[in-house]
Amino acid sequence: SELNFSPRGFGALWRMMPRRSARGALVAPVFLAPLALICQHLICSDWVTWHPLTFIQSRSNGYASGNVRAGYLLCRRISALQVQRTDIEGTPEFKAFLDRHVVDEKDMLNNGIFPIGEAELIAMTLRFLATEAPEATLPGDGSLLAEDFSFVGPVIGPLTKREFMATRDSVDFFRSFPDATAEFHHFRVDPFEPNRVWFTVRGTGQHTGYAVEGSDADLLFGEPKGVRFVNPPQACSVRFSASGKVELFTIGYVMDRYIGNTGGLGGFFGVLNVIGKRLPFDEGNPWRPSLGYQLYVELGRLFGRLRMLTAEDEEERQRLADAMIKMPAGSDERPN
Repeated sequence: SELNFSPRGFGALWRMMPRRSARGALVAPVFLAPLALICQHLICSDWVTWHPLTFIQSRSNGYASGNVRAGYLLCRRISALQVQRTDIEGTPEFKAFLDRHVVDEKDMLNNGIFPIGEAELIAMTLRFLATEAPEATLPGDGSLLAEDFSFVGPVIGPLTKREFMATRDSVDFFRSFPDATAEFHHFRVDPFEPNRVWFTVRGTGQHTGYAVEGSDADLLFGEPKGVRFVNPPQACSVRFSASGKVELFTIGYVMDRYIGNTGGLGGFFGVLNVIGKRLPFDEGNPWRPSLGYQLYVELGRLFGRLRMLTAEDEEERQRLADAMIKMPAGSDERPN
């Protein structure tokens, strides 16, 4: 009924052709050559070298490796028809955009004056996380931390070195969530602060363990609920001094509040929300627009409707309607 330009649709056409006879080996290139030439013309001029004779090879058990390879490449190029080509990369306007708004990270890092290189900074960050972070699996004594060390989160800190170590050791999180993993990834050096390493954390774990009775973890988590938390991605960073000590550790800045099941919350607040612990303050609950913000949005919408009354035509009226401010959804109200 219609052509299906996808690998699956192409596979169906391939299976319709004879496979085990010399006649089939001849039919394939006759059928596919025009289609390949059309794809080459429509998609790009530097398409992979293709020739019908690629399909005319000795066939073992009804298959030919050349056939499969050429068919696979053709399928990929046919599928690319679904993506609209643009040539904006070669325009002066695109170059002006790059020059004005996109920094040359490698050049900035190469010209940096910080004495410790990129690879070593990332290795030092991993050593710090393995020994001093809440997820540490090796004993840490604070020797990697600078005396003026500071720990900061979205709604916590700054904590000093002593305060951080005392807080870190007060809750045995992994006893209550024995399979929890932080899922650290995407380590990179900041080109603007060449002594700072950024990384991303997600994290997941199931509440199946029992905390020590009467401990802080027992008060926080209680009896195991069996539920699994899935955190949203969060930006974290470690900043070093020239001597290699950690000056600053930041965690928990949520990058997409609609990912996961914590209601957009990171850290302990997200975990507590998943296991049903509701905290009596706004910072520990999924974000929702405050009364003042709701009033601001409604006033903006009122002015927008007044402007629509002065629109000269329906097109302008529709444009104003589309640009009108809308009430944002809460972090636990996933948009459609």
